[in-house]
Amino acid sequence: MRNAILLAILALPLAAQQQRDFLTPDEADQLREAQEPNERLKLYTKWALLRIDEIEQMMTRAGLSRISFREDVPYWCALGRKAS
Repeated sequence: MRNAILLAILALPLAAQQQRDFLTPDEADQLREAQEPNERLKLYTKWALLRIDEIEQMMTRAGLSRISFREDVPYWCALGRKAS
């Protein structure tokens, strides 16, 4: 019984990780319809730029200015300065 509970506890993070999806249902549909690799790359690029814009807007609403994104690894870093 104790082993079964331990196994269930250890399996919870794995189950949560498998259900994580980075695309909206609409984006997933568009990706399924795009068969050519170039079309898919254009879609991924479009979505990445949209997400960057959203991050910039959120940072601006938080009162940050001079927002910049890192251009080398790790790419997910963004920097903003608190407006004085």
